[in-house]
Amino acid sequence: MPRRYDRAGTSKLLLDAAIDEFADMGMHGARVDRIAENAGTNKSGIYSYFGSKEDFFAATIEAVMTRMAEEVPINAVPLDGDDLPGYAVQLFDHVCDHPEVVRLFEHEASHYADDLTAVPAFAARADAHGARVRTIGEVTGDDVDPESLLMSVIAMAHWFVAAPQVVRMIYGADHDEARRRYREHVRAMVTAVLAAP
Repeated sequence: MPRRYDRAGTSKLLLDAAIDEFADMGMHGARVDRIAENAGTNKSGIYSYFGSKEDFFAATIEAVMTRMAEEVPINAVPLDGDDLPGYAVQLFDHVCDHPEVVRLFEHEASHYADDLTAVPAFAARADAHGARVRTIGEVTGDDVDPESLLMSVIAMAHWFVAAPQVVRMIYGADHDEARRRYREHVRAMVTAVLAAP
C-alpha cells in the first residue's frame, strides 16, 4: 500500500527542528540541511514548503509567537487587577520552559536591526501588542501607563532567561530556587504597580 504524504505533519516536523536550529545559530548560522536531517526529511521540502531560508526563519518565528499567544493569552478572558500579575507569571513560566523563545527574539533583533519593520509579521504582532495594551488599559484606567507596564512584564520575563550568567551571579547555583524566588518577585512587582497611588 503506498504511503500517503502528510504535508502538515512534515511542515510541523520541520518547524520544530527549525526552532532549535535558529534559536541556537541565528538566521545566518543555521543550516537547512541540519534542520532537514533533524526533522527526518530532506532539504528540498524546506524550500517547497517555506520558500527561502529567510522565509523559513520568518515562519519559525511566527510559529513560536503563535504558540506563545495560545499558551499565554491576555485577551482570552476579561481581566481584573488580579489577573495581570498572573499573566506576568504565566509569561515568565512560558519563557523559562521555552528558552528558545528568548534566543529567537535575540537573533531576530540582530538580524533585522537595520529595519525593524521588516521583522516577520511586524504589523500583526504590533496589533497583538496593541490589543494587550488596550486590555491592560481597560483594567488599570489612567493610573498606569499600559505600554510601559506591558514592556516591563516582557522584560522581567525575558531577562531571567536571556542572562543566565547574571542570574547565577546574583542568586547562586540553585537555579530552581532562583526561578521560584524571581517568579514571586515578578508577581509582586506587577501587584505593586497596580496598587500604587
